[in-house]
Amino acid sequence: MSQDSDEYIQLESHNPAWLRLAANERAALIGATGSTPEKVQHIGSTAVPGLLAKPILDLLFGTDAYPPPEQLVGQICSLGFQCIGEYGLPGRLYFRKRGEVAVNLHVMLFGCERWLNNLAFRDHLLHSEAARHRYAAAKLAARDSGANTPLAYSEAKASTVQALLADALARRNDA
Repeated sequence: MSQDSDEYIQLESHNPAWLRLAANERAALIGATGSTPEKVQHIGSTAVPGLLAKPILDLLFGTDAYPPPEQLVGQICSLGFQCIGEYGLPGRLYFRKRGEVAVNLHVMLFGCERWLNNLAFRDHLLHSEAARHRYAAAKLAARDSGANTPLAYSEAKASTVQALLADALARRNDA
């Protein structure tokens, strides 16, 4: 892990502009890579209206092979993204872009378990006010505990994320 990958955690009320900015980033990625809309998804808290979030867009990019071809990595980097590597999650190549719009890009095998879990988690938060409140409380508790870098913050809220994911998967299986 490189030191510059650790950024201070800042939480904000949902900004409706995040949805438009994410759509613009998705379109740029699709245009640069020749991917399809279903393979580039807006995930994370900025995708959920009403949810407290870090002001960093999270996008999920599905590939047909992992690790992705060097050509794809180059196409993504041509849009201003920096490749950080797997950054603690085997099977996921992590990119980030910082500037006027901050974006984290998670590249993984399209349709793999982690891909499906990310979408199930997002969709659960979109459809459940109780889940949004529970997740927001976990985010605040993580930040307030002093977990103010990305990995520490993720670890501090991991048990809540796992519980919400279990709820999301149960909800999906019941549908």
